[in-house]
Amino acid sequence: MTGDAQPQERDTSMKAINTTVIIATLTLVASTGFAAAHSTKQIDRNQALQFERIEDARLRGDLTKREYRQLLEEQNRIADLERAAKADGRVTSREVRELKSAQSEARENISNEEQDGQKAWLRRFLYKTR
Repeated sequence: MTGDAQPQERDTSMKAINTTVIIATLTLVASTGFAAAHSTKQIDRNQALQFERIEDARLRGDLTKREYRQLLEEQNRIADLERAAKADGRVTSREVRELKSAQSEARENISNEEQDGQKAWLRRFLYKTR
């Protein structure tokens, strides 16, 4: 009888090991998929805030037409980068770093242009009289 019980115990333990390996593999695959697909909600939020800052600076007269166009072109380049990153259905951590770096540079450019002393005088006059 002991000879019959051992193969049955082996089958049970092999099933338990196989089940554990399958669960571990599925967990690893699922977590890798989630880690590789980054959300761009914060990037989208930053993009909207930067566009709003550009528009506010334009209305205040703190940006010339040329500065305004250059800043909008920079925002369009960032949007193109984001579209390219999302094209394959997932955004990698490297792509997120590139987008955040581009947004950081854009944020600095917006601040520099707002504070450089160049004014759109007519726009500034119209803004103050509203």
